[in-house]
Amino acid sequence: MEENQLIKTEETNEKSILATGNNSTYCSFKPKNIDDRKKLFNSLENCDIVLNDYVGKKIKLKDAFIQAYPRTDKDTGEKMSDGHRTILFDEDGKSYVTASNYFFVSLAKLFNAIGTPDVWEAPLEIEITKRDLKNGNKALSFKLV
Repeated sequence: MEENQLIKTEETNEKSILATGNNSTYCSFKPKNIDDRKKLFNSLENCDIVLNDYVGKKIKLKDAFIQAYPRTDKDTGEKMSDGHRTILFDEDGKSYVTASNYFFVSLAKLFNAIGTPDVWEAPLEIEITKRDLKNGNKALSFKLV
């Protein structure tokens, strides 16, 4: 399995950002020294910005951290599909967090279409958006700018 791969599908050895399984963490940021490791840990514990508070603003996306977590139905206790905590890092080192699965799926589409951040030549500029859903709710997303 590749070092920065989020999940390996059970059926194949192909890289799949949307699959779920045992290896449930992806991180494109590769710390080079103890200061980088501290920065990563501190960002995982306390992000600079909540993405829901950043709608309409732009980020120069450099790296991403994604962690799957089990979700359960509050009434029945039954396991539901995995949730995903997504942390983005901009070119200045600021961190942005969301637990929106819609955002996670959008990011997965980006990674599948353009590649993961480790293969980008430069940070990608994105604008944080909200999309209307069929059920009347809104979902956190983004567009490339």
